[in-house]
Amino acid sequence: MIKVGCCGFPIARSRYSRDFSVVEIAATFLRLPQWQTLRRWREEVPPPFEFTLRAWRRITHPSDRESPGSGYFRDTPEVWQAWLELSQAASLLQSRLIIFQTPAGFYPHADHLRNMYDFFKRVDRSRFIFVWEPEGKSWNSRLVGKVCRDLNLVCGIDPSQTPPLPGPVQYFRLPGKTALRRAAGRRFSGPELERLADACRAGDVYVLFDHEFSLENAGRFQEIVSKRF
Repeated sequence: MIKVGCCGFPIARSRYSRDFSVVEIAATFLRLPQWQTLRRWREEVPPPFEFTLRAWRRITHPSDRESPGSGYFRDTPEVWQAWLELSQAASLLQSRLIIFQTPAGFYPHADHLRNMYDFFKRVDRSRFIFVWEPEGKSWNSRLVGKVCRDLNLVCGIDPSQTPPLPGPVQYFRLPGKTALRRAAGRRFSGPELERLADACRAGDVYVLFDHEFSLENAGRFQEIVSKRF
């Protein structure tokens, strides 16, 4: 199964859901939408349509004035409250994938790893698949692979920058973080999209396009996928 879509709705939800099968919701990273908003989004699209969610920054990023005990997967009331509300939002949208993006400041330090391991070993794994997207150059592919295997996480990547890890689910976002500055806001070439299709080899593959030309890139890639698979 290959699901193709965009990060955010570039057109009206009703029209978008006729052409694509998945969307990544970024709004949940900054602040969770109201429950009635989430219910409306779910009602406006057909049942097979899938929402993936970026995890609330109160779980993954440094604390701020609003929530001084939040961030970095720490074992604090703020982090666990953020997880509770995020999981409720995911349930309202009938989402199965949640993407945890960690900032460059979340480097492979013993305290960070301990917090992360404790968090993912305690959360309810029965309803969700967790995607981890580390940012920064301090995480090498070997360590990322070990953490993902230990914690049963999917590694979110840009396959043009990082080789996919083996597993039943793949989560690709283009352009990825490492390519953001030079690749944002451009149209992907035909050969680039063909190479992306080559990376969609097995299992369930989610391919999400971000930035200015996401709708065009996703549409062209979906045509390639429909012909090849």
